[in-house]
Amino acid sequence: SGKSGYVKQSSLATARSREAQNVWTLGAQYTTGPFTVGLGYLNAQDAGSLTTTGKLKTELYTIGARYVVAPGLSVGPEFDHFKIRSDVAGSNDKGNVFLARTDLAF
Repeated sequence: SGKSGYVKQSSLATARSREAQNVWTLGAQYTTGPFTVGLGYLNAQDAGSLTTTGKLKTELYTIGARYVVAPGLSVGPEFDHFKIRSDVAGSNDKGNVFLARTDLAF
């Protein structure tokens, strides 16, 4: 905090700080021939909003695959599930995201 684009304090709420943050991620993938599959997990915690009390915790689970059609061209699906929890009642959220992706490198 304060060293990577986050401000240490906001002029809106000088008593709140963004210093209590941490993020970690874990992932693995396996490739065989033109196929790659992967799994990932992300866990992040911060002090919450600068204007509202309460800590915020985010978890992200992801699974995806890729198929190399030709050199420089790949396609594949990705599925993500996220959970956002807050100390403040009514501020929780969760959802799913599905992506169909194409990569073209030349």
